[in-house]
Amino acid sequence: GVSLQVLNGERWVHRTNTTLQVFALKIVRALELLTMLNHGHRHRGFVYQHARFGPDKKSLEVDVRPREGSAAVCSGCHQPAAGYDHLPERCFAFIPLWGFLVFLQYRMRRVDCRNCGVVVEEVPWSDGKHPLTRAYMLFLARWARKLSWKETAQACHTSWDQVCDAVEYVVGWGLEHRTLESIRAIGVDEIQYAKGHQYLTLVYQIDQGLTRLLGVGKERTIESFQGFFTVIGEQLAAQIAFVCSDMWPPYLDIIRQKCSQALHILDRFPIVAKMNKALDEVRAAAQLLQGQKAVFQRCGRGTEQQSQSNHEKILWLSHLPHPGTRALSLTWQTT
Repeated sequence: GVSLQVLNGERWVHRTNTTLQVFALKIVRALELLTMLNHGHRHRGFVYQHARFGPDKKSLEVDVRPREGSAAVCSGCHQPAAGYDHLPERCFAFIPLWGFLVFLQYRMRRVDCRNCGVVVEEVPWSDGKHPLTRAYMLFLARWARKLSWKETAQACHTSWDQVCDAVEYVVGWGLEHRTLESIRAIGVDEIQYAKGHQYLTLVYQIDQGLTRLLGVGKERTIESFQGFFTVIGEQLAAQIAFVCSDMWPPYLDIIRQKCSQALHILDRFPIVAKMNKALDEVRAAAQLLQGQKAVFQRCGRGTEQQSQSNHEKILWLSHLPHPGTRALSLTWQTT
């Protein structure tokens, strides 16, 4: 009986130790997550309170609360305002960690603003009614530059629509905060975005140390390229010193009109293509004239009068406007 009691006591102690170890491990993991959030994603006036697994054990939920003594900020005028009431708890998707989805849970406060009335407060980790945090939208937009939107959604365990919203938000923010003060060099080209002849006109800034997309125009038309110069204005267009484009005639005309002071650098690929085409035409003409040379030589094997006649024909060929006839006539004269 005594040995059985001792055995049961050892089992109880073992179960207790195992339970304490699991509980301690959960506490340590939660503290590690809160420590990382406080170190890399701290927000003034707010505190990360608790971290736990979600009901499906596939996500992490982090409770956020206002710091004691901090005032809420009006989302309209961005000024501190007195509190009014609280809304139901709301989830904000955050950057996934260790393969787990992370959600920030917070009860939004409504404020009684003197200027805007009763409105929802402004929180620093989200913008408006977006269900994604700003950090997560920036994370998705950066990966969407390296992968397709579908692959980005699959890798981050989210939807294609959320990746699209993230890219749209980041692009909108960039357009609001971009500066067009010093543009020295630009490049214009088109890209096919769908089956058939569906193109977009792209204008890039290609200054040394700064390469960025400045404008996107629908279709490859004169209006789409002129729209870029309408946006930047005549003053900025006059500062452009270098323009790179292909040899499409409408591009050449618009650049001549809008950037007459700039050095126009043509793309080497259309130049090489036109040169190869000209060489092919010269080779074809040379083969044709080579056959005519054989005829002249056969006709000139008779009298001296016939040789004089062939010499006159060679002189006549040397004055033809075709680029290959001059070189070929000189070759005949040496044979």
